[in-house]
Amino acid sequence: MLTRLAVRSLHEAFERNDWADVEAIYPNIPTSILSHHDTFLIAKLLHTTLRINGSARDAAGQEANQKLLLATDRLVDLYKARVLPPHSGASLHLLSIYKENKEAEKTKELWHWLSIQEGDEYVSQAVYGAAIEALAFAGEPLADLETLFEKALIRFPGNFASYHLSPEAVVPDRGQSAFSKNIPISLLQGIFTARLLNDDWRNAYLAFDVVLRLIPEGIPRRFFELIIAQRPFAEAVQVYQLGILVKALSTDRSSITLLGRAAVAVERVSGQQRAHIAKDAIGILEAEIYARRPLLSTQVSRVINILTHMAWDNKLCDTDAMKLRNFNIAECGSRLIKLCSPYMLGDIGSTLNSMLQLAGKTNHKQLVVEIREVIEELDTWNDVTHRALVSCVGAGGDIDGLKDAWKLLVKRAEQESRELGERDWWCLARAVNSINSPIAVAFATEQLALHNLSPQFQARFQEACQPWPGNGKEIRKPTKITISSEMEVLGEVLDKLEARTRFPDVTDVYRRPDRFSKGTNTLSGESNVAAPATNAQIVYDELTVDPLQPSPDKEAQLSKAGLPFDTLRFIHWKSVNDLLLLAEGCEKAKKAAAEEAIATGTPLKFDKDRESLRLYDELSFPLNLEEYRLRIMELRGRAK
Repeated sequence: MLTRLAVRSLHEAFERNDWADVEAIYPNIPTSILSHHDTFLIAKLLHTTLRINGSARDAAGQEANQKLLLATDRLVDLYKARVLPPHSGASLHLLSIYKENKEAEKTKELWHWLSIQEGDEYVSQAVYGAAIEALAFAGEPLADLETLFEKALIRFPGNFASYHLSPEAVVPDRGQSAFSKNIPISLLQGIFTARLLNDDWRNAYLAFDVVLRLIPEGIPRRFFELIIAQRPFAEAVQVYQLGILVKALSTDRSSITLLGRAAVAVERVSGQQRAHIAKDAIGILEAEIYARRPLLSTQVSRVINILTHMAWDNKLCDTDAMKLRNFNIAECGSRLIKLCSPYMLGDIGSTLNSMLQLAGKTNHKQLVVEIREVIEELDTWNDVTHRALVSCVGAGGDIDGLKDAWKLLVKRAEQESRELGERDWWCLARAVNSINSPIAVAFATEQLALHNLSPQFQARFQEACQPWPGNGKEIRKPTKITISSEMEVLGEVLDKLEARTRFPDVTDVYRRPDRFSKGTNTLSGESNVAAPATNAQIVYDELTVDPLQPSPDKEAQLSKAGLPFDTLRFIHWKSVNDLLLLAEGCEKAKKAAAEEAIATGTPLKFDKDRESLRLYDELSFPLNLEEYRLRIMELRGRAK
C-alpha cells in the first residue's frame, strides 16, 4: 500500500514538474515497481530543471545548478547499477545533461558504459546521435566519431538508412513532403555536429544537404543554429535566411547573434564589404518581419550603427560626391526607421540615439531636427540620449549646437541630482575634438571650471580636447561607380524591406533565382547577363532524379512556405552549393594565411567573418554548362 502511494506521489510530482519532490521519492521505490517510462520521466524532468536553472547567473543560481549536477551523478550511478529500469530516452537525456554542462569525462564514461550494454533497451539510433554530438563537444577525434556513425547505421538500419543518409541518394518524388520515416535524422544530426565542430565543412554541408532533401521543411533547428554559431558570417547569414523561409528558427536568438557579429565585422572591413554587411543586416530585419516577430530596438540600432560605420566623417568629405554619399546613407537610415517602426516592440530610445549618431556623422542637419522632435514627442530623453546629442552635433561641427546640447545634458543631471560622470566629460571632449576649433576648446575649458574636478582629470580632459596631429584618416577617393554601386545595394534591400512591410506573408522574395546572390557576382549558378537557372536546373535534375524510375504522377504538394516542395528542394540544393563555394574559398584563404605566417615567422592572423565578406565579390560559378557541372561535382566531392 505504501509503495503504491509512493508511486502515485511520484507521478503527481511529475505532473507538477517538481524535481525536489521527485528526487526525494524515486530512490525509495523498489526497482520492481518503477516502470521504464518512470526512468525516462525522471531523467527528462532533471534535464528540464537544469535547462531552466541554467540561465541563472547569480551565486544562488549557480549553487542550485551544482546541486542538480550532483543529482545527475547520483541518477547515473543508480542507472548503471540497474536500480532504475532502462530506457533509451533516459540515456539520451543524461548524455545531453553532461554535454550541455561541459562534463567531458563524465560524458565519455557514461557512453562507454552504454555502448557495451547488450540489447536495445539502453540505446537507440537517437542515443547514438546524441552520443556522437556529446563526444564531439568532449573533443573526441572525428575519425572515431565517423566510425561510431557507421556502427550505428549497421546496428539500427531502419528503412535503408545507410542509403538515404548518403549524399548521393535521391528521393522518389521531389514534389512530396518528407521522406524520413524510419530514417534516423537524430543520428545524422550527431555526425553533422561532429563534422562542423571539426571544421570538416564539406561533409558537414553534405549532411545538411541530406536533411534538406529528406525533410524540406520541419528541419530540426539545431542544424541551422550550429552553422550560424560556427561558420563565417557570409555562410551564417544565408543559412539564417533559409531557416526563416522554412520556419525552422522559432526565436529571434539567431538574428540577435548575427546582428552582433555584423556590428563587429563592419569595424574590420572597408568599402563595398560594408555595403554587403548593411545589406545582410537589413535583410535580417526583413526576415524577422516575415517570421512575424516584433523587432527589438537593439536589433534596429545595430543596423543603424552599421550604416554609421559606412558613412565617412563629414569633415573629411571634400567633394560633392562624397558629401552626397553621406547624405544618402543618412536618408537610408531614416527610411529604415520609418519602415521598421510599426514592427518595433517597446522603448525605441536606443534606436533614436543611434540615429542621432548617424545624422551627426553625415552632417544631416534636417535629420537631426526630425529626430529631436520625435524624442521630444515620445519623451525618451535620458543621459544616454543627451550624450548622443552632444556627440551628434560635435560630429557635425556645430559649435552652437554643441553648447546647447551640453547645457541640456547639465540641466538634466541637475534635475536628477546626479554629478556629471566621466562618460559625460569624455563625450564632450570627443565632440570638441571632432569640431577642431579654438572656440569649442574654450567652451569646454569654461565648463570644466564650473565643476570641482581634480587637477589630474582636468589636465587629461584638456589634452583630449586638443586636435591630434593629422587628426582623421584620409579617405581613399571613391569612384562614382563605387558610390553608385553602394547606393544601389542599399536601395534594393530597402525596397525589399518596404515590400515586406506591405505584404508580410508573400514569399515571392524567396522565389527569385538570385535570392542567394551576393554583390556583382552570383553564387547560385545564375548569371546577371546570361540565361537564368538553366544550368543549375539541368545539373540538379541529373543528380537528384533516378533515370530508371518512372516520373512521379502526383502533383507537387505546397509547403508551409507557400512553395511547391520540388521548388523548395531546388532552392535548398542551390543554397548548399553556395555554402560549399564560400566555405572552400574561406578554407583556401585560411591556408594561404597560415603558409604566410609560417614563412614570416609571425602569428596566424585570420578573421573568418571578414574573409567571407571579401569573397562576396570574388566568387562565382562558371557560365558554361560543362564547367558548371564539373564545379558542382568538385564542391560535392563527386568529381572523378
